Amino acid sequence: MAERVTIREVARAAGVSRTTVSRYFNNNGYLSDDARARIEAAIQRVGYEPNMVARGLKSGTSRMIVLSVPDIGNPYYARMAKTAQMLCNRHGYALVLMDTGDREGCEAEMIALAQRVCAAGILNASVGTCGHIPPCGIPMAGMCAYEEPTIHDVVTVSRAGGVCLAVRYLASLGHGRIAFIGGRREAAIERGRLDSYLSQMALEGLPVRAELIRERGFGEEDGYAAAKALMQLSARPTAMCCANDLIAFGVMRALNELDVDIPGEVSVTGMDDLPYAPITRAKLTTVSNDSVAFVTEAFGMLIERIEGRYDGPGRRVEIPNRLIVRESACPPRTL
Repeated sequence: MAERVTIREVARAAGVSRTTVSRYFNNNGYLSDDARARIEAAIQRVGYEPNMVARGLKSGTSRMIVLSVPDIGNPYYARMAKTAQMLCNRHGYALVLMDTGDREGCEAEMIALAQRVCAAGILNASVGTCGHIPPCGIPMAGMCAYEEPTIHDVVTVSRAGGVCLAVRYLASLGHGRIAFIGGRREAAIERGRLDSYLSQMALEGLPVRAELIRERGFGEEDGYAAAKALMQLSARPTAMCCANDLIAFGVMRALNELDVDIPGEVSVTGMDDLPYAPITRAKLTTVSNDSVAFVTEAFGMLIERIEGRYDGPGRRVEIPNRLIVRESACPPRTL
């Protein structure tokens, strides 16, 4: 294995002192344009790669950013991680990924990991909440659904969007028995989406029936099991509003197995607009939830705090939702 190139060799190739090279990497102290250009050329010439862990141990902070997601197997969070990786590369940071497995109480583990690697910042996409996480000495930006107020910067969606758009659309088609299939009740994102369902049903003047609300989890198997149970009811729903696309995929698989026509007998809607939504047998009607926009906005605010360009109170950015009408929803047959 080739020996690691050191700062000493960079300094020798650039014709400057090690102290000058250290000032360049730490962005600390005066550095002439000529010296900066010579150092950058020397880095390319000798192939220097900074040891971020060693620098973090020495300075108390590294150029590492921790990204916490509930399920990297979900294409929504995979796309988020890919975008975060690109942004980190562009700004000279390394990304450390943590998959929480959608477990409760994982915030303490996330902070502990960030402290172990001397992280410069945290991008938290947990389905929990940023609101109750106290300051930990590391800048943090939250993504997805968060309760207010929060001391951290967050990127979220409007309460009037998301599930509200789906319920409003189903009601406009004439559906009255609209089921809601969501995730764990303990998750902040689930509470927000259930509240949206309940409030929009009230606005549409539609009754809410407890047997039509199923909260299991955010995975495909959860949607599959919920749909199987709902189809055993004597008064079946004519539409199923799902808290995300993975749940909707499970619902559609169950309905296909039961030989239930989609959307003729049961309409289905999702949320997130995953890449697979347009290629299901009945192309999925869903609501956009742009993970690229989420992480881009959160990363921008995080970098501002890391670099000291902002140190004010927590900020909140809302990403608008958009209803995407495809083939999986239509008026109920009774109409």
